[in-house]
Amino acid sequence: VFALKTAMEGGKDSIEPNLPRARQQHHVFAFDKSVGLFGGVPFSNDVIIGEIRENEGFVEWHVANVGGNAPTPRRNCHACAHEGQLLVYGGFDVGGKQLDDIFMLDTKAEESEWKWQCLYMSDMLWIGAHRVRSLGVVSKGKLVVLLGAKGAAPCEEIHVLEYEKLLELTTVNGKMAEQIIEDLAAVQTFLKTESDVLNQEIPSAAANAPAGDDEDV
Repeated sequence: VFALKTAMEGGKDSIEPNLPRARQQHHVFAFDKSVGLFGGVPFSNDVIIGEIRENEGFVEWHVANVGGNAPTPRRNCHACAHEGQLLVYGGFDVGGKQLDDIFMLDTKAEESEWKWQCLYMSDMLWIGAHRVRSLGVVSKGKLVVLLGAKGAAPCEEIHVLEYEKLLELTTVNGKMAEQIIEDLAAVQTFLKTESDVLNQEIPSAAANAPAGDDEDV
């Protein structure tokens, strides 16, 4: 809203070239001195960042280059920024299928190192086709989901998932990942070397084996 109002009041020449195009059913989150947009229609899994420049009176927008396992493009998802971590839960994909998954993006790292991480994903069988999520919120390391039947009460059940425990089980920090890659490369080199040595030694040993003495008949 701040960016659009500033652009409109400043006239045509004040509109930034990277201003996000019109969208709906998306999610807006705030972190540090920036705001972000994710999801919505038109469908995209881009993370669009707006750096708020209060002194200059505008927001500078750009699409973040995020690696990792990106979420499926979706609309009407639940998302929030908690202690520098963007959490995205559920929503509906391009075909209208309801999604039951959680993705995390750690915005505390340098933006060039941002990577999506999937913390949880299910086939939706536990929710059922006759029920819909009326709300999903994150609080103190827990995801709270309210379920209700279509056309009935908006909240019939409350489900809680402790996503921080999933994060502890699935997180591999940068240095650990680098060490794993180095160790695997070293093992691969060792196995190749041993294989080459064996391939050379076996024919050589067969060729140099002493011939058996002829037995007297």
